[in-house]
Amino acid sequence: MPTCCIKNCKSYTANNAAPKNIKFYRFPRETAVRQQWLNACQRKESDIKVDSATICSIHFEENCFELVKTRPRLINDPVKEILRLKKGSIPTKFLNLENIRRKRRMLQNKKDNKKIKVPGKSFVSIELVRYAQQKERLLQEETVTKMEIDVAQNMEEAAKNMERDTLQDTNEKVTKNIDKVAKQNMEEQSKAKKQQVYVYS
Repeated sequence: MPTCCIKNCKSYTANNAAPKNIKFYRFPRETAVRQQWLNACQRKESDIKVDSATICSIHFEENCFELVKTRPRLINDPVKEILRLKKGSIPTKFLNLENIRRKRRMLQNKKDNKKIKVPGKSFVSIELVRYAQQKERLLQEETVTKMEIDVAQNMEEAAKNMERDTLQDTNEKVTKNIDKVAKQNMEEQSKAKKQQVYVYS
């Protein structure tokens, strides 16, 4: 399973992970060129199996390749052209993929932050605004609850006052009626006594 030896490169042939247009090339036998390939990989010869190690085509410039016609195996087979790596070519592209990925992540994070940013305000300011709004909403709810309690207490007190006033009015009416009946009884008794005196005389 060929894999690319460039650090952080994810090109490999397993499960068709590498695109079809990516090719893998073995390390050259020339000592000087091989050392330059190792330098591009940021590895030592003792770190990898150089005889079977490969580097994928995305790390080479376009001028490092040439089209070569292949010999047909059979007489009726058409001549094919394949892309081969020129002798002495050195990988120079995308050698520091970690920095590239880090920059991409930073750019993506900036884009994501812009989506939630309010012009002229930082993310912290947004959180403070949300906190203030939530606190204001809670205070409003607390005020409404307190008002409801006050209204209920006022209604209860008004009901007690009405009951007390009604009872007081009833007592006054009863007292007046008793006084009126007592006065009538006294008047009737007085009249009866006068009549008795008139009869005896």
